[in-house]
Amino acid sequence: MNKGLGVHNADPKAPVSLVKWQYEKNVVADAIEMCDGFKNLDPGMKVVLKPNLVSWIDKYKFAPFGVLTTSVVIEGMIRALKEYGISDITIAEGTALQEEMRSATHIIYDRLNYRYLTKKYGVVLSDLNQEEHVKTKIGPFSLRIAKRILEAEYLINMPALKTHSVTKITLGFKNLKGCLHQNSKKKCHDVEHTVDEYLVHLGTRLYPQLVVVDGVYALERGPMYIGHAHRPGLLLASRDMFYVDCIGATLMGFEPSEIKHLRMFAKLHDRSLDANEIEIKGLRPAEHALRLEHRTSWSEDGLVPETFVKQGIQGVQMRDPGQSMCTGCSKVFPAVLMMLLAAYTGEPSDSIEILAGKSMKPSGKANTTFFMGDCNYAVNRKDEAVHEGVWLKGCPPRIDEVIEVFNAHGIGFKEESNARFFRHKVNVYDKLGYPYEDYYFPQSSD
Repeated sequence: MNKGLGVHNADPKAPVSLVKWQYEKNVVADAIEMCDGFKNLDPGMKVVLKPNLVSWIDKYKFAPFGVLTTSVVIEGMIRALKEYGISDITIAEGTALQEEMRSATHIIYDRLNYRYLTKKYGVVLSDLNQEEHVKTKIGPFSLRIAKRILEAEYLINMPALKTHSVTKITLGFKNLKGCLHQNSKKKCHDVEHTVDEYLVHLGTRLYPQLVVVDGVYALERGPMYIGHAHRPGLLLASRDMFYVDCIGATLMGFEPSEIKHLRMFAKLHDRSLDANEIEIKGLRPAEHALRLEHRTSWSEDGLVPETFVKQGIQGVQMRDPGQSMCTGCSKVFPAVLMMLLAAYTGEPSDSIEILAGKSMKPSGKANTTFFMGDCNYAVNRKDEAVHEGVWLKGCPPRIDEVIEVFNAHGIGFKEESNARFFRHKVNVYDKLGYPYEDYYFPQSSD
């Protein structure tokens, strides 16, 4: 029986189950049974569930569809564990922190009423951001990992079915990044190594015993709120994280070989990337595959989002920051984009550029260069290519302070454009009939 985390939990013979979501029965238990998911689980083990609760927003009405692991699937997992005889269950997550948006793990637990789980099932709620982290060697890297995760006897990884602007998919491997200290999360976004490289070694060290992918929703252009959620209503499960991520990739329209961290893991551990070699139980993935875009489209020269070209916006450069921009700024960057669109009056801007992430360098052609966040400012503040440099302070910057700075430089930023975007998202999902009950637990367990 495999106890504890690590690549010893990988099982090339493990099947992957794919089932259709149903409210009437606990299909989480069905998916687990089909793939023999509890094969290595002893009733006396302490079980940790790691969902994807990447971020929260209080400032506007937030539609969590596709962004977070659904609460109905989490409860289905807990019921399955209880029926198996498990008494010690912890939900552990380390949400991206952003004070202005009220994004923190304990806030998500509160807003979605995870206390319901503690009252009804005796589940422990862990905020990994507040717990002890241990400096750990993983491959060539050294990262601080939550001690609770390192000491877990049995880890169930529960990602949402999402695309990602940098890694193309965010499933089992990517979801483990939430186990890191905030500074280590930022470290994974450097200019010398890709995020995918970190994921390979993080996944090798924290390889879980079971992965259940929540595909009730599938997020296009994820992993954050700017994406669009589809509702395929699927669940994936396997004792092998690599296999389940390969099938999850195919469900979103990617070949496993297109995903860099899957290619690297396959080479490192002598695994096949041929999804046809994986034993599938239940539905056929090819019959349920979507074709999802993983990122916003940019102009051919890469200088601005394609939307800017369509709107005829001139005098602005806002290049794709790529993998060097961490989760914090990835929440602010789209807001700046939307406010620029809203501020456009039909007249060209006075040649500005906005740089984000650790790798973006000034072009030398802009009159004013805005450095988004502390890391970009540190890299570029003394660059001779900068004519006038403006620092958008913070890690990440606050949106209200970004608005103040741009307005001081004659660019009419209005927060209403962000509020309008969030209202639009809510209206879209309301028209599609997506139920908020998929996420919000009832206020009483009676």
